Amino acid sequence: YLRSLKFDIMAFQETHVTDNITDMVNAQFQSKSSIWTVHCGMVSLSSNFILSPNMISDNDRVILSKVTHPLHSFTPFYVLNLYAPANNGTSRKSFFNNVLNAIDNLSSVVDLTRTLIMGDFNYSYSRTNLLSQTSSRWLSFLEECFFNALTITDIHNISTFYRNTTISSTIDYIFASNVMRSMTTDADLHKINSQWTDHSLLSITCTIGYSSSGPGLWRANPLLLNVPGYHQCVQDNI
Repeated sequence: YLRSLKFDIMAFQETHVTDNITDMVNAQFQSKSSIWTVHCGMVSLSSNFILSPNMISDNDRVILSKVTHPLHSFTPFYVLNLYAPANNGTSRKSFFNNVLNAIDNLSSVVDLTRTLIMGDFNYSYSRTNLLSQTSSRWLSFLEECFFNALTITDIHNISTFYRNTTISSTIDYIFASNVMRSMTTDADLHKINSQWTDHSLLSITCTIGYSSSGPGLWRANPLLLNVPGYHQCVQDNI
């Protein structure tokens, strides 16, 4: 199942992707760049978004990638994709504390003001016993530096996980840095075929940056240099 940046970048959890099927999976998505672990995945569907190798490579439940443009048309940003343990609160506390330790170690190279955090957190903000489910340090980190991007369209309390017809909860999230709040213009939640997954697809739209060179690279026809009327037209308009 997956979280998305309006389908240009897609983040997956509970992937079960192994090295021997990575090429096949990338071919199916027609990915421009990708990162896969047995638990998580991240795919760029656009050549405008190049994913760096995983910056937290010692934990297969975490992917942190720096996203760049091949022509440097926007300032790089970061995507942190998480698949937290589901078994108990103690495991989740340890997991999120380890994620924070890794982020602290990368503080000199990761710009948290341009970071998106998404994935299956396996805890719910709608439950009353939140501190027993996850790390208080992690909760403070998100509260201080990030906001729940699904609040943009007031869908943050809708269930994202369904099992049979009796069990549902909100355990999947997309958080954006506080600085990126003004860049986040839309959020959506899509129910997926239950035969494929028991989680919904979450998506947001962010204005990451603006191109300084218009819609694309433009080249003048050099033959126009030999046309006096073209010279005059350029001079008149400039």
